[in-house]
Amino acid sequence: MSAANTQHLLCRAAAEVIAEQGAAHLTLSAVADRAGVSKGGLLYHYPNKRALLAGMLEHLLAKRAAPQTLASEGHIGAMLEEVIALDIDLAAEDRHAAQALLAVSAEDPELLAPARAYLASLVTTIDRHAQNPSQALTILLATEGLQLLETLGLLALTKVQRQRLIRHLRAAAA
Repeated sequence: MSAANTQHLLCRAAAEVIAEQGAAHLTLSAVADRAGVSKGGLLYHYPNKRALLAGMLEHLLAKRAAPQTLASEGHIGAMLEEVIALDIDLAAEDRHAAQALLAVSAEDPELLAPARAYLASLVTTIDRHAQNPSQALTILLATEGLQLLETLGLLALTKVQRQRLIRHLRAAAA
């Protein structure tokens, strides 16, 4: 198995541990057991819990390469559509990873530096290329805000409310 595949397996196992037991129970031993690897095998890829969490964030951001590419090419509408597609219906594994990252970021705010840089690049690109930067930024922030509120378990829209919101965001992004 390649290093990238093993790292993905370990990040997925960490997300599963979080989903089943909560972020407070994320330990290297639990992740190694869940992934079916030795603790030494896990330590080869992630020498400590912080490195594992940073790896989880790296995997989350790698899935967001398309919006960043679209943004850098000045395709703001397509970038917003991609952000909506990725973040409105966040995959369960990604939601659990985000929950863990949020939980530990209170103790180690620097852990989220790559996420801050990613979002800052989208905002900067919107300012440079969008015909209506305020509208584009509102769409981005509404999408990210909904995802954050749902990740924290603070908001549960009905299916009808979600569909209506998604249609509205997509129409505004077009």
